[in-house]
Amino acid sequence: MLLRASNYMFRRLLRGYLGLAILVVLPLALISVIGLVVGDGIDPKLGIPAIDGVAMIIIFAFQLFGGNYTLDFLRSDLFSPRKWRLYSLPYPPFYHALSILISSSLFSALQGFAMVLYTHWVYRVRWGSFLSILVLLVFFSALNQLVYMLIALGVKSDKLGERLGEVYGLGSFALAGIWFQLPNTTVFNFLTKYGNPLSLSRNVMLYIMTGRYGNEALYSLAILLLASVALVWASIYFGRRKLA
Repeated sequence: MLLRASNYMFRRLLRGYLGLAILVVLPLALISVIGLVVGDGIDPKLGIPAIDGVAMIIIFAFQLFGGNYTLDFLRSDLFSPRKWRLYSLPYPPFYHALSILISSSLFSALQGFAMVLYTHWVYRVRWGSFLSILVLLVFFSALNQLVYMLIALGVKSDKLGERLGEVYGLGSFALAGIWFQLPNTTVFNFLTKYGNPLSLSRNVMLYIMTGRYGNEALYSLAILLLASVALVWASIYFGRRKLA
C-alpha cells in the first residue's frame, strides 16, 4: 500500500514543471554562467578545479529548497479544506504523509543526480564515485524533506512556513560562506565548517571527489545522522498530534 501511494505521489511530482524549472534548469544555468567566468582555474581553498567546486555547491545548495515539495503536498493534501478527500483512502493520513516524504526525497535526489551526470558529461566535473554521490544525495534530500515536514507539522500559517523554509535555505548559504566570508573567529569558523547542512554535505563531497578531508567527512556524516534522527523523532511527535 505504501509503495503504491509513493508511486502515485512520484507521478504527481513529475507533473510539477515549475519545480523542475526552478530546481533543475536554474541551477544548471547558474553553473553554465559561473563556469564561463571561472574557466579552467583552480579553487585555492578547496584544491580542486573551480568548475568542480561551483557545480558541487550549486547542486547541493538547491537541494536545500527541494523540501518545498513535501511542504506543498502536506499543506494541500492534509491541512487544506480539501483534506476530507483523504477519508476515502484505504490507509490512514500517516501513510499518506510518509509516501509524500519518500517520494519527495527520491525525486529531489534524482534531480540532483541528473545534474551531476550532466555536469560530468558537459563540463567534465570530476565527481568521483557516482554511487557514493547518489547515496549522499538521497540522504541529504531526506534530511531536507524532514526539515520541511517538521515546518508543515509545527506551523499553522502557510506564509510563515514558507518564510521558515527560506530562512533554512538562505541561512545555510550565509553560514557556509557562499555569499561572503564570515569573520575569522572560532565560532564562525565552526559554523562555516560544521554549523549548517550545506557545509556538512560539502565536507563529505570533498572526500568523495578528492579522497582527502577524511576526518571532516566523518564528523559531518555523524552530525547529519544525529540531525536526521532528531528530525524523525520530532516529526513523529508532531505528526501524531496533528494527523491523529
